[in-house]
Amino acid sequence: MLNLKKLSSFFCILLLASSYSSVATSSEDDVIKYKKCYVTFVRKSIDQTDPLLKKVNEEKISGVQACQELLQAMSSEGDKLLINHQPHSLDVFRTLNSFHRSWFAQFELNIATQDFSLSDFYDVNEMAFHLTRAFFNDKVPFSSILKSKISYQAIRKSEKEPILLYDNSLNATTERLGKIKWDRGDEVEFTPELVQFGEYVGIEKLNTQKNKLKKNEKNHYLEFYPHRPIGAGIIGTMPYILLNSGQNQEKMDGKNKDHRRWAKSVLRDFLCLDVPLITEEQAAPFVKPKSEISFQTKAKCMQCHATLDNMAGVIRNIEIYNTTEDGFGILSVRAAIPHKIVPGSSKYYNQSTQGRIVMNLEDQYINKKINNIEELADWMIQNKQLYRCSLKKVFSFLTGEGNPNDSDKKQFIDQLSNELMVEQNYKNIFMKIIGSKYF
Repeated sequence: MLNLKKLSSFFCILLLASSYSSVATSSEDDVIKYKKCYVTFVRKSIDQTDPLLKKVNEEKISGVQACQELLQAMSSEGDKLLINHQPHSLDVFRTLNSFHRSWFAQFELNIATQDFSLSDFYDVNEMAFHLTRAFFNDKVPFSSILKSKISYQAIRKSEKEPILLYDNSLNATTERLGKIKWDRGDEVEFTPELVQFGEYVGIEKLNTQKNKLKKNEKNHYLEFYPHRPIGAGIIGTMPYILLNSGQNQEKMDGKNKDHRRWAKSVLRDFLCLDVPLITEEQAAPFVKPKSEISFQTKAKCMQCHATLDNMAGVIRNIEIYNTTEDGFGILSVRAAIPHKIVPGSSKYYNQSTQGRIVMNLEDQYINKKINNIEELADWMIQNKQLYRCSLKKVFSFLTGEGNPNDSDKKQFIDQLSNELMVEQNYKNIFMKIIGSKYF
């Protein structure tokens, strides 16, 4: 006859042993998870005295919880986000901001100007600050990267005023030009406020009232502020337009002169799309057989141009301008001027900011009229492709897999894309990937 009391005791011991075995395995997994998180975001080998690692080893917190604490690298202070005075907070900020900078392929300001001077005048990290702000500030929805009407700049500190600037495109060190007079466009020299250099302290609202420039427009001067964005978050910032326009010293005419490279960059950087996005048959209605512009007469060419040129229409009023006549004055400033809209004008560049979204997306043909850059951004925000593209970039950064073919991973990315679209919590997406089996 079975001794139920002994059998009960045996099962209790077995259950307890199993429990301890599970805890040990779980603890080891947590340590591995946190160490990988640390190396990913701090970019250094971990010290065994690390306080968060100690907590994980003592099973006070999980590996994911420790990683979440590590990523609390910035705090809000009014309109500013400041880097915390905690070990590795600066490292975490740098890593994330570098990742966000990698979303954008163009960093070359040198188009008919001396690039090293413009690197002092504009910060090519400006686009990345929008994404970094959305990560560190839980109150900022992810959609702000395309909704914000303002932009952001770095707060930096340096014990000494820097006198040299390393320029990546020239692969050389040149003298900073802050204390020298610049040409503001009306043959009057001025000393501009330049990009701060030194160690990162945080992010703040960009001062758009600085460095007013002028352009001679037929016996009168057009005054404008070269740092003022035109709305729609990142895609309306001046560095993004200057870096991606592909135009120089030109007013747009809707023919050969158009910001189509900007449109191509928007598709690539935010939607992970490239032209052609329509068929020859769908391009046929956009063909102009009698046009003097050769590409407008061919459906094969219009497969790309119908998408790019129509999208570029929303910034047709932007003129790229150099303050010196040829753009090669050593202190010339390259800027993007928004011209006023004059309804009924015969001039393409100031008659409107209308455009169209023309593409096939998710087996649907889209031919949608939009009135301005904000309506383009609104359409993007409401489209799952924005979130799917963003998730692929984050998943690649955290796992090293750029384009996973595994059906489970695709489903996982698709699920998180839906969550980001609905919940708009950017950091939460990172934490869910870190907490998954794929990290």
